Amino acid sequence: MMTQQTTRTMIQTQPVQILGLFIVVLGLSATTLTHAIDPEQAQEKQQLADCQKITGYAQAGQKAYHAGNYNKARTFFETQAAWSHACRVMFQGDQSGFSISDSAVATADNNVALTYIKQKDYLKARAWLMINPDDKK
Repeated sequence: MMTQQTTRTMIQTQPVQILGLFIVVLGLSATTLTHAIDPEQAQEKQQLADCQKITGYAQAGQKAYHAGNYNKARTFFETQAAWSHACRVMFQGDQSGFSISDSAVATADNNVALTYIKQKDYLKARAWLMINPDDKK
């Protein structure tokens, strides 16, 4: 059985709890709306983050290449080349702070070709080298 004092305390504290819950719900809704408003900006941010991984793919490929693991190196170099081409198109002339030169893209393609040359698969190597036929590398 509740006393009058207990009932009064519940009545006084309950609005505070409801107000707190209301604020939490509003905060979550505002956060959700903020993220839902601009999916293009979120996508561009993710693409930029992916493009900034190109150097890591190149380094991992070089490490595998120097260890003589040409298949593993090729996997990293193909990823490097794919992102290099995509990022050059996505951020060309953009003010995102990211840029990649034609020379860097050609280097990525050449890295893949080198793995095929080491494995004496010259036709595939030539195909990769023909992507940038005017490059002097």
